[in-house]
Amino acid sequence: MIIIRLKGGLGNQMFQYALGRVLAIKNKTELGLDLGFFDLNLKGITKRSYGLDVFNVKARVIEKKELPLPFIHKLYNKKFSFYITSLLRKIFKIAGQEKSFAFDESVLSSGPNVYLNGHFQSPKYFAGFEDVIRNDFTLKNTPDEKTSVLAEEIRKINSLCVHVRRGDYVANVF
Repeated sequence: MIIIRLKGGLGNQMFQYALGRVLAIKNKTELGLDLGFFDLNLKGITKRSYGLDVFNVKARVIEKKELPLPFIHKLYNKKFSFYITSLLRKIFKIAGQEKSFAFDESVLSSGPNVYLNGHFQSPKYFAGFEDVIRNDFTLKNTPDEKTSVLAEEIRKINSLCVHVRRGDYVANVF
């Protein structure tokens, strides 16, 4: 089984899922999602929640007892070890552990039993599988009438959307 530890906001989760999905397809195995990170309450890190449940993802949320090497995952879920494992990840290259934010082609040759922990924010991780990923990220439910009407209005005119990234920076004082 390919297991990926989801973390961060929706965009981060989508990149992480995409890599896990590609590896599950390549290895003809199941994809499991570890949601342990969302139970943490770390100072300085915006509290997030699992967001992929609105999409047609082909994975299942796994239980803690299904995690490989449960003692390591207990450490992952302790506040102090979050920072220690982040540091160790930069020093040692462990299969499935992201060492930096740069694309790492060797991750794509991970075998059928790997625990992935990182952000994996590159479309190179799902190159050649774009159609599969797009299909997985279709909404499970159709939008309600109010949302559908708004979407149609937006399509009819020259529209612009501005996203202000506030969550991670709301407590910053300039």
